[in-house]
Amino acid sequence: METLNAQQSLHLSPQNYLKNALSLLRQEQLQDALQSIDAAVIFSGNSPFYIYQKIRILFNLGALQSCSQLIVSQLEYLYKYGSLYILCRSIDYYQKINACNLEELENLLKNVHVPYCLASIHKELMLQKQKPFLAKARKAMVQDHYPLCIAYSDLYLKLNPVTKDLVYMKAYSYHMLGQLQQALPYYREYLKLNLKDPKAYVELGAILLEMGQVSEALEYFEKASYMDPTNKEYLSYIAECHIASKKYDSAIATYQMIEKYYSTDIQNYFNLSYVYRKINKKHLSKRYLKKVRQQLKTKY
Repeated sequence: METLNAQQSLHLSPQNYLKNALSLLRQEQLQDALQSIDAAVIFSGNSPFYIYQKIRILFNLGALQSCSQLIVSQLEYLYKYGSLYILCRSIDYYQKINACNLEELENLLKNVHVPYCLASIHKELMLQKQKPFLAKARKAMVQDHYPLCIAYSDLYLKLNPVTKDLVYMKAYSYHMLGQLQQALPYYREYLKLNLKDPKAYVELGAILLEMGQVSEALEYFEKASYMDPTNKEYLSYIAECHIASKKYDSAIATYQMIEKYYSTDIQNYFNLSYVYRKINKKHLSKRYLKKVRQQLKTKY
């Protein structure tokens, strides 16, 4: 009854419940202390700070299995809503309890949707004032390490406002990993921030074309081509959309435009030969195949 009355006198303040829990621990009233820290978590609205305090208490009590289970259940929540320090401290407690190696810790973080690079850097982050996540994301992208680029980008965005460069890095990384659905919203967001990047229009168009959304893909390719009218890649994508829509005359017109700018392009000859064959104009198809042979003789 005394404990109940004491609890009722705390006026539902999470800070008072935390102080009471620490006081009860000093008195070795362990069960009451745990009830008090649980109340602090509840009345704080599941504040990451009070969840972390419960992790600390369980660790210091030696209730390692319970502590480990709590950390695993709360890691994603702490990543989304807690400070980076609390997240790193919690990862550190888990690693100490389970003596897991780097690969095991990385797999855990991946499973709970937390940037897995924290497995190797969580200790140093607790001490560093400067967090070089952007530089590390750029380095990972240059090295074609796209999962790591995404992980560092996510950590950067946890601490900083969105930048167009970072959004592009995430879009491109998901694209290179073949995760097209994840890449799409980042490309769209990037193009809202930077309307004058034809390369991004083409990359978004390529994803949409691969997903069978031909008409929308064509819109993005045409926007890119408007900014760079003689770009062979952009025009080729436009022709590909026309072929997918069975608009063969439009495809031919586009390939002929490429021929105007790149009169000796062998691939373009092949493309024209293919389209003419599709519409059963075999004599024109053969004419362009002949040009291919002539170019090959000249080249080799």
